[in-house]
Amino acid sequence: MEKLLKHHKTHWQWYKTFFNITILKYLVTWFALVPIALKIVESFKPSLKVNETIVFYLFENPHLPFGLKMLWLSSLSFVIGLLLYQFFCPSFVKTYSSFADYLKHLHSPRWIIWESLKVINDKNEIEKFFLRLSTKEYLKESEKIIEKNEVLVEKNQTVAYFTYKEKTYTLALPIIGTNNEPDKAKTDIAEKEIFWEIFGRLSSSKKYIRLTILILLLISAILFSYTLIEHICEGLKFIV
Repeated sequence: MEKLLKHHKTHWQWYKTFFNITILKYLVTWFALVPIALKIVESFKPSLKVNETIVFYLFENPHLPFGLKMLWLSSLSFVIGLLLYQFFCPSFVKTYSSFADYLKHLHSPRWIIWESLKVINDKNEIEKFFLRLSTKEYLKESEKIIEKNEVLVEKNQTVAYFTYKEKTYTLALPIIGTNNEPDKAKTDIAEKEIFWEIFGRLSSSKKYIRLTILILLLISAILFSYTLIEHICEGLKFIV
């Protein structure tokens, strides 16, 4: 299971792409329209009204084709997965699909430091984030004593101060060159590297929520496939 959750196909950016597929949005439409359609049918045929609740109607009404019930359940599973995605997917992943997309927002290089705080404050993601940035030498140890992780805007840099294993570290941009001026070339590289480290950590965060969404989508796919096969078989009867 852990291996599955580490695979990029179960990360948040994949769900973002998946839920943006236009044809899948018809499942949401179906979920919304079926209860409305049933109420319309009830208004014309009062004898079909067996219960005031839609759920009971879906399962017990003998006039409703079995395939339509399965399709509604498929759309229900899909909608629950979509709602979980909308609520739990990190806003950073929702907003930016790539570094090129991030650059289109014309942020200052300093902005990525504010974004890094989302990972720094995540106890489940900070370890790998720290190791990666430490290896790339973007972190510096500081003697400053802080009460909590914070970002400070200073004259030449925006700096994130945070504690890790009882030591204080800083992450800052832009990178200052030997002449005490921002080094654009190094800053551009650092901004890109930090972006992808943030993206990677946030994309793989909240693994049990991602697993729940995956299960819901699998259930939706199985029920939809069953309905599709059922309809194909019914159609073949007319041909054969």
